[in-house]
Amino acid sequence: MGLLRRGPRIPDARAQAAAIAEFWAWWQPMGATAVARVIESGRPRRVSAYVTHRVREIHPDLDWQLGPGTSSRHQLVVTAGGDPALRAAARRWLLAAPRADEVWSYADARPPVQKPATAVLTIERKRVAMSDATAIVVRRQTCIDLSVQHPAFASLPQEHQAQATYLLLDALLGEDAVQTWIRHVEWSADVDPTAVALLRLQAMVADLEQRWRPSPDGRRPWLSTEADLEGGQSLLVGAQVPLRPVTAPWLDTHVGLHVPYVAGPDGLPDTHALEEILAFERHIDDRLGDSGHVVAHELAQGSGQLHAYVEGSTPAVDVIRAAVTGWAHGNVGVDAASDPGWTRVSHLVT
Repeated sequence: MGLLRRGPRIPDARAQAAAIAEFWAWWQPMGATAVARVIESGRPRRVSAYVTHRVREIHPDLDWQLGPGTSSRHQLVVTAGGDPALRAAARRWLLAAPRADEVWSYADARPPVQKPATAVLTIERKRVAMSDATAIVVRRQTCIDLSVQHPAFASLPQEHQAQATYLLLDALLGEDAVQTWIRHVEWSADVDPTAVALLRLQAMVADLEQRWRPSPDGRRPWLSTEADLEGGQSLLVGAQVPLRPVTAPWLDTHVGLHVPYVAGPDGLPDTHALEEILAFERHIDDRLGDSGHVVAHELAQGSGQLHAYVEGSTPAVDVIRAAVTGWAHGNVGVDAASDPGWTRVSHLVT
């Protein structure tokens, strides 16, 4: 594995932007040249303190690592380390990065290892080989639930079993794919004879990526499902796929819109009313531009709950409040709350 460091918490957006600018000003060309030189001399830890200091100036809890690139000799990764609250900082760092070249490339998530079948982790002096890992896999419509098993877990405490599990998954799939397609993860030292090799997970995730790939213009597909409620009423749910914060880590604020509509006997909108709601969602998206978008809706009993995520450091919430004043079927309620982990729509991931 690469070099990793972690520290305490802090910064505001303006200070963070300045720290990112200072990082790249240091990196080009002095830092990049110095780090490449010590890596190639076989002593990468000599630059650990310098890189740690620069990354901690952006946010004290960001992780970083050095490793080989796929199209460059080296890669620098600055990552949120699984913390949704830090994803925006890591993405802003990456967006400010210079163009990749033959020496350096950059990423804000750990990539998969190049030969996962031979990957071996060392946790608490115990070897955890990828080839010995198995899993019970439950594939759902848009995600996968896992129970990962490994014989080495029997000699590791629970917290290190958890660490090993996520490191195995990151090494196999890459951090982005884990956060996009893996919904629920458990781990166990008991090896179930019906479990499959963990390595098979690569093909399963690739199948999900192919099925739910964005359109050529970058729009995410949506999945609609209908469920029966009591008293002959129904619930209609529509959500983008994947419905995960890693798709837009800078959208850290949930905006719930309570939208009345003309309902049929089952409580759902008829074709015309549904078209009105969808047009209303497009109207909100158009007004938001790059600062947010509607990601899901729940429609039942003449009332719609629309879920939007926006960039909290922008006036996006006020833009939404102004955009909903023309709804023909009553007042639209608007509630906003910080939610970088997109927990307020997690119940809609199927």
